[in-house]
Amino acid sequence: MPHLAPLADKLTAAEPWAVRNWLATSKGVQVLARLASQKAEITHEVLDGLEQDGSTRYLRELLVTTGVLPRRDENLHGSSSGSTLPSTACLPRS
Repeated sequence: MPHLAPLADKLTAAEPWAVRNWLATSKGVQVLARLASQKAEITHEVLDGLEQDGSTRYLRELLVTTGVLPRRDENLHGSSSGSTLPSTACLPRS
């Protein structure tokens, strides 16, 4: 899926242990795989339709951080990323 290429680029450039850990333990990986298999574009609106738990919030932030999704004011859209998100610091910055 070409629109996920920025995420793939960041993951291949990140610390391998961090990526392996995320792939092995994150519910967000399963959500991403399910969304990617539908071959529809992943948007904020698609993510809004999912359960808004920590995994979904982290996945959204990861997609924003990597440029797959545009940044938006989550306070205006009824969800809050807050300070409860795990850090995306293991990913290389652009």
